[in-house]
Amino acid sequence: MPKQELINLEPEKPSITKLKEAIFSSPEKIESELAKGGNDWLACFTTRVQVIEALFGSAINDLDESEDTRYKENIDSLKKHLEEVRGRYPVDEEDPPKYIKSELLGMLDILH
Repeated sequence: MPKQELINLEPEKPSITKLKEAIFSSPEKIESELAKGGNDWLACFTTRVQVIEALFGSAINDLDESEDTRYKENIDSLKKHLEEVRGRYPVDEEDPPKYIKSELLGMLDILH
């Protein structure tokens, strides 16, 4: 008897929708990763930056050129700021204060 393939009847979400969902869910994803242990807050945050950057790369075709440029600048600014924060709060030492975490989470929304 031939093997039947499963057909996904749900349409795939547009890349920009996936990007928005990843941005919106980031605080919960960071807390979930922290709860599993092994990484500090900045390492968990960095993982989210990488996910969002990858999804942004997939969403470029859904954006016009001015949006693409602005969002890329937002990502670059976020990564630069994250590097500065990481310099002040090295791995496995103290986490940054809440106001810095809030600032970084705000910057994670590269679409604004």
